[in-house]
Amino acid sequence: VVVLDTALTAPLAEELAKGLVLVLLWRARALCSRVSGLVYGGAVGMGFAIAENFCYFVSTYWQDGLVAWESNLLIRTLFAAWMHVAASAACGLWPGLAVEAPLPAWKQRLAPVLGLGTAWVIHALWNSGMLLAEALGEGSFTYHLFAAVPLVAALLLLLLERGLRAEANGALAELRDLAAEGLIPADEAP
Repeated sequence: VVVLDTALTAPLAEELAKGLVLVLLWRARALCSRVSGLVYGGAVGMGFAIAENFCYFVSTYWQDGLVAWESNLLIRTLFAAWMHVAASAACGLWPGLAVEAPLPAWKQRLAPVLGLGTAWVIHALWNSGMLLAEALGEGSFTYHLFAAVPLVAALLLLLLERGLRAEANGALAELRDLAAEGLIPADEAP
């Protein structure tokens, strides 16, 4: 029961909460591209991590004392925030991409569901990896430092690089159109 809760149920509940904020931003038209979805999603994830960490810090201190609080502070501050940022950024990517790309309305409405699913998978894998590391006798610190955080950071960088590349290509195409219309010099477009 604890394993299912940690690996599946808690990630779903947390990603639904963060996803609701992103849906509100999407409906308010704040998400206008995949990069804006990544950035807003990352910000929502960081805000969630700050609030969640505060609750963990207080309860750990009161239940287990100062030494446990120090350990909890280190692990949650250095590592847990990464996962929340990455999962929420991936969640925001899909609605941002739906706005950016000319898609039929039904596909645009599906984007938040795809975002939520992606975020849930990232979060569930993170928590499952942590449970597996503990079951194998590996420390949570080692798992986070050498496996989880590098993978999540690589995912974020890849998504951001691809998004920025797509935006740069779109801007170049628009500048070339302006040059073709004679509105800017042709050598200025690139």
